Amino acid sequence: MPGGTGLERLALAGRGKRLPRAVATRLQPAASRSIAGGGERMSEKGSTPNWIEQAAPPRSYRSLFKWGDPLGFKHPNHGMLALLKETFGMTDADFVSPQRTGMEDFDAAAPAALEERHRQVFERLLGAENVINGAYECTRASYGAGMIDALRLRQHIVENLPAAVLAPRSRADVEALLRYCDEQRIPLYVYGGGSTVTRGMEAVRGGVCLDLSRHFNGVLAFNETDQTITVQPGMWGPELERLLNDAPQTLGARDRYTCGHFPQSFMHSSVGGWVVTRGAGQNSTYYGKIEDMVLAQEYVTTRGVLQTAPQPRSATGPDFDQVMMGSEGCFGVLTAVTLRVCKYRPQHTRRYSYLFRSWPEALAAGREILQGEFGLPSVFRLSDPEETDVAMRMYHIHGTPADSALRMLGYRPMQRCILLGTCDGDPDFSRLVNNKIAAIARKHGAFTLTPFGVTRKWEKGRFTDPYLREDLMDFGILIDTLECAV
Repeated sequence: MPGGTGLERLALAGRGKRLPRAVATRLQPAASRSIAGGGERMSEKGSTPNWIEQAAPPRSYRSLFKWGDPLGFKHPNHGMLALLKETFGMTDADFVSPQRTGMEDFDAAAPAALEERHRQVFERLLGAENVINGAYECTRASYGAGMIDALRLRQHIVENLPAAVLAPRSRADVEALLRYCDEQRIPLYVYGGGSTVTRGMEAVRGGVCLDLSRHFNGVLAFNETDQTITVQPGMWGPELERLLNDAPQTLGARDRYTCGHFPQSFMHSSVGGWVVTRGAGQNSTYYGKIEDMVLAQEYVTTRGVLQTAPQPRSATGPDFDQVMMGSEGCFGVLTAVTLRVCKYRPQHTRRYSYLFRSWPEALAAGREILQGEFGLPSVFRLSDPEETDVAMRMYHIHGTPADSALRMLGYRPMQRCILLGTCDGDPDFSRLVNNKIAAIARKHGAFTLTPFGVTRKWEKGRFTDPYLREDLMDFGILIDTLECAV
């Protein structure tokens, strides 16, 4: 799921109520299936739903749509549950028996068999161990992490599978595969981290899928003088960040570094996926989007290998780096990418958060900050009144004495807006940007939330919100995320 630099909102569709933009709905109950150990668990705050807290069985439907860590969970808190019940007219009884959980063994039929002559060629090129045609493996390579993917798997709808998943070991393997598939007119798709929410790798025309996550995940070069790193596209985001953060130990560097690219799917997405989808991250205001980080790329195409030069700027055109980024595999298969990196200085990070009385005031402050020419913050998240109201409920502020005091000061529900973020870089720079943001926020009548650690709380769960979808979908509620970059 790629992160956005603007408003990322968790949207819930209300019954005639003006709540966050309608991306979700409540499904009609189906034949329910109780989970062992069920029954309502009561607390002073009301009943706690029977959330599933066990790893999905291997090779089950749930193991295919389970987000991230098999043992990772993030259950909706009581504030969010209260909002759901109010919005959908639900009661505790609606959260007793999870439905269509996907715990069943995966039993879908295998995809159309690969022609024997093609299978023999692929096995000769890659070795039999790198040619996989099982239905489970082909489904994992074709389905992503979107709401539609999870819904279909819960209902045992399996479609649009490749005939085989191929795991190339080198650029030469990719060249040979593309050449053969082009000659034989075999459709070809590419799999990286599998976190797509747009069905971008679904094998709608059959064919084969290249899995770059198995072997294409190493470091090819590191240049500390230029502050660049060249990696293969199958490397996952956390691994790249670990290597850079620990660069003195892992890369023999003098300093520690960061890529600075943190989409919400960071924990389970690949570098190649960032590049070919032209992704944005939660810290993109300061570090830039992925196209601001890429210095050079290498693509294998059906007509040869395209390599761009690792230079920061050029006075000639067109810029093939810009042409290829965002192409999502249409023009070729990405096999290497060179990224610029920045010094990793977490000790200098400054955090801020403010509450504005209205959207126009918040928007005016945000515009003044970004046009101030004193430097840019790293994280810069401005929530509209709807998203702010959801946050106030989720953080148990709604209805408290603190909430009453804020209302008396003019910060009213469905009008107020939260701005939160961080400032990174050199200590003098981060201090300057933070102070400027504070002054502008005060000018526009903001109430400071900085002392209450709001941003730290957001950081703690910044990559775990997708886990909420599994719990809610177990009880017939669909949620998803929208990207609204402005």
